[in-house]
Amino acid sequence: MRPLNFLILFALLALVGCEEGKKKIFKDTDPVGDSDSLLTDEPAAEGDTVIPTDDTAVVPDADLAATCGDDIKEGAEACDGDLKNCVEIDPLSYTSGKAKCKDDCSGYDTVTCEEVPHTCGNDIKEGPEACDGDLKNCIDIDAELYGGGKAKCLDDCSGYDTATCEAVEPHECGNGIVEGPEVCDGGLINCTEIDPQLYSGGKAYCRDDCTAWDVETCDANTATIDWTGGSVRAADFGARSSHVALVHNGYVWVIGGVGKDGMGNDVYNNDVWRTSTLTSWEQLANAPFTARGRHAGAVFKNKMWIVGGGSASTYNTDVWSSANGTDWTQSTVNDVNFKPGTQAQLAVFNNELWCLTGQSDALTIANELWHSADGAAWTKVTTPPTVGGRIGSSLTTFNGMLVAAGGIDLGNAAVNTVWYSDNGTDWTTATATWGARGFHRNVVVGTTLFLTGGNLISARENDVWKSVNGTDWELVTADGGFTAVSSHQVIAFNGEVCIIGGIDATSAYSDQVWCVAQ
Repeated sequence: MRPLNFLILFALLALVGCEEGKKKIFKDTDPVGDSDSLLTDEPAAEGDTVIPTDDTAVVPDADLAATCGDDIKEGAEACDGDLKNCVEIDPLSYTSGKAKCKDDCSGYDTVTCEEVPHTCGNDIKEGPEACDGDLKNCIDIDAELYGGGKAKCLDDCSGYDTATCEAVEPHECGNGIVEGPEVCDGGLINCTEIDPQLYSGGKAYCRDDCTAWDVETCDANTATIDWTGGSVRAADFGARSSHVALVHNGYVWVIGGVGKDGMGNDVYNNDVWRTSTLTSWEQLANAPFTARGRHAGAVFKNKMWIVGGGSASTYNTDVWSSANGTDWTQSTVNDVNFKPGTQAQLAVFNNELWCLTGQSDALTIANELWHSADGAAWTKVTTPPTVGGRIGSSLTTFNGMLVAAGGIDLGNAAVNTVWYSDNGTDWTTATATWGARGFHRNVVVGTTLFLTGGNLISARENDVWKSVNGTDWELVTADGGFTAVSSHQVIAFNGEVCIIGGIDATSAYSDQVWCVAQ
């Protein structure tokens, strides 16, 4: 009997092995039609598509059958029978409460949520408001639907009135005809025709989606400024440093800063000056914010923005904006932990304001990085550049990146480190060839980033360095035509680059406005 039992067992194992070795295959010879396939257990032939017969294939959750109401979140359901804290749904819109899952499992019913306090009509976007008193480019609302125009915020702040938007014309990318929102449709163009300031030569193909020219093949037009030349212009606002200088609506603006009184004492200002000619300046009414220096400024959404600053013993956290330099609005900041303080840096990147905070009290330099789409709701970046307790760093938007550079710590140690990021959260570090410094100023001209002057601890400089990528630097001149200076401002305006104010080599406040042709 034992030999017989062994033979029976062997036969069973062989049968199981054959069954497991089979694969279900799709045969392309299905008589039903070319678009279908029959599932068969025939041995696979060359050219057949083989799929396993076991459960190793992963089925996406969205493809699973979902039964709304069984208290199990399945497939494409956003929820099923559960509650969620309203703050987790939208921390900018809700302060407390819980929301039930909707009956159709498509999301949460937020009618039971406590909204962030807000007042529609005060020109400040708050809580659940989609907008408040502002205009928006229709293309930014929906580029597929609109090709131009601007939309006003609705009276209830729930969205934008698109009645004034220009609808996108019918178009077909690839037919060789530029239509509707298309920038191009096939063909080549000389790069100098795209932008003569940015490109010196080369040709560019139209992108496959007809939205732009592919400038990868263009020759960059690196700026060739003669920094040893230049001339002095008017400075009716007087000697000062740690001010803000901005270019906005056809004017150069100088706002606030530190000067001296008749006794030689520091005086902090909240005055506002502007010029369209650089030959004379007009003084407007003082701004409503407290007199200050060492504040940060930027132009964003057709407004001038002022952040932080202070005096010898104060460290401000406020945010102000103005479209005309006369009427100023203070933003209600959503987070008390946002403390820009003195020597903060402000830049516009990815259609948001980005602030590298400075000194928030006598002993603290946080160097936190925050960003905001409206100047009120600020979000802290969890992975900022590792500036490491320094002030006098620069923050510049250049070549699709945020670039932070240099700085001096409370122990008077300077660095020549550069940090750069294309998203504001992932940072790469490089060491520049310019001497370690702080309180320098940068300006972008065409495709070139220039670094000017600064405090090297041992001396103030009037050197100029340039970079076409933000990390590799080349000395332009060790002795520019302007006075050696730090805590100044540098702007590009009407075909010129201008150095404005600062602290000179004798530690006196400078009244220079020195300009050179681009």
